[in-house]
Amino acid sequence: MDSFFVEGARVWLRHKEQLLPSTISSSDDLSLVLTTEYGKVIYVQKEELSREMVYLMHPSSINGVEDMSTLAELHEAAIMHNLFLRYQKDNIYTNIGSILAAVNPYKQISGLYDNA
Repeated sequence: MDSFFVEGARVWLRHKEQLLPSTISSSDDLSLVLTTEYGKVIYVQKEELSREMVYLMHPSSINGVEDMSTLAELHEAAIMHNLFLRYQKDNIYTNIGSILAAVNPYKQISGLYDNA
């Protein structure tokens, strides 16, 4: 399991019954420092770690996809993370196979419904 504890690796962190997209900030023989995508820094002692607590994020979850049926990891956290990534880029429509998910942007998006 130590092989992916390299600085900069993207992982899922199970913390307080949630899976959080995180980046390994630093790692030594005793502890692991992770920074969640939402800015929270979490310190974990290596003896507390398990494969269920920290595991590598599949590359398809890192940048987001237009059709979530192509995600290699299809769980609630991956779906919410993908919607969040697309929302940040003003891509409010996302497919899940033949289903269309829409996220309200609470703002006008130029070129979405007009000819701008």
